[in-house]
Amino acid sequence: MMQRQFRRRRVFNFHRQTFGKFEGIRLFVRMKHGNWLILTVLFIAGCNSADKVAQPPPEDIPEEAAPDHGSEPANAQPMNQPESEPRGSEVFEATSEEAEEEEKFSKVDVYFATDRQRVDNTRPDLRYGPTRNMEGDHLEYGKAIVTIPDIHVPGRVERPKWWKFEFREDEKKHVVLREPKLMEEGEFYRSIQASTSSNPADELLMFVHGFNVSWGDAMRRTGQISYDLGFGGVTLCYSWPSQGSLKKYPVDKENSEWTIPHLTKVLMDLQSQTEIGKVHIIAHSMGTRALTYAIANAKDAGIELDLNNIILAAPDIDRDIFKEQILPKIEGHTDLLTMYASSDDEALKISRSFNGSPRLGLSGDSIFVIPQRMDTIDATGIDTSLLGHSYYGSQQVVVKDIFGVIVKGLLPPARSLSQGDYGEWDLPLAPPPQ
Repeated sequence: MMQRQFRRRRVFNFHRQTFGKFEGIRLFVRMKHGNWLILTVLFIAGCNSADKVAQPPPEDIPEEAAPDHGSEPANAQPMNQPESEPRGSEVFEATSEEAEEEEKFSKVDVYFATDRQRVDNTRPDLRYGPTRNMEGDHLEYGKAIVTIPDIHVPGRVERPKWWKFEFREDEKKHVVLREPKLMEEGEFYRSIQASTSSNPADELLMFVHGFNVSWGDAMRRTGQISYDLGFGGVTLCYSWPSQGSLKKYPVDKENSEWTIPHLTKVLMDLQSQTEIGKVHIIAHSMGTRALTYAIANAKDAGIELDLNNIILAAPDIDRDIFKEQILPKIEGHTDLLTMYASSDDEALKISRSFNGSPRLGLSGDSIFVIPQRMDTIDATGIDTSLLGHSYYGSQQVVVKDIFGVIVKGLLPPARSLSQGDYGEWDLPLAPPPQ
């Protein structure tokens, strides 16, 4: 009996020494020292999780791919400020040393217009669902804060990971959407006007998301893009009722058509109810279809929209319809029209099979190039993810190029691009890891 107790005590001491440097696990040993199997699993997982939290994830793009801010305009927020100056459109100013230590994140104000149905949910990122808002003119307006952690890696939307034992959002680690504030239509545009008027950068950046995107994801991505670009003006997210599911492509396709008149209204109201100096729009995937048709609708209604940049990222649009019916109606509405395409885009390959027609965002031998009317950027080889469809916001080399377009106002020859075989502009590939 004494020998058995002695052995048990020796095992307990061994595990205390092994796990002693992990305070949470050491306490667990003291309370639950009878179950060594669970403790061992926790220890192994905890080590990996701690390492990943302590260090940012590995870069997909090398450091030299980050934008050079040496010649950026005075009204731009740089993408890479010194560590002593947090980045973001609206940086949190701590009122005490304690607050500065605790709140290690920046804040980005994101306005939103959406024709999604509002739902009764306490989570800010679930306040709007995947169904259509059938009330009134279908639109609701507001503003929310998106927080960006100081450990943020450009091109990423950091979210909790269960394998890191992250079961709650932490603004020091994750991109977080705070509680949205609803606004009436008039108040919405007056607030945007006041924000641009009081800002040295009299500009607005609108983001229109694509297929398989929830409202919360759209808002977080909008904040992340604005932050990574160091955009100094007002940021706006237009969110239509995507189902947020890969299986619901046909539903998303119909909803992207249903939203067109509502997006047309927002574009025309922005022009008639505000006096913004410059308006830039980034649309992705199926969102490019909604945006281009909305601009075409405005032209048909006799409204000449005055836009500075339209960026079509991985556009899920019938290439022939775009060339013959859409392009003639939108090119006169913007100073610069830029399109990003890739032959690695598996999502658009699936769309091509589903729709039975070539997609504008696929490059290769069929890449769509009209040099005098639109700048075509080939992003082939940049995104190595499963679908290769979200490179516009997730790959630093693409974010850098968009930075050159929107913030610096540079044409392709001045943006470290090379002329391709078909007249397109090729992005520089990242060197292989050492």
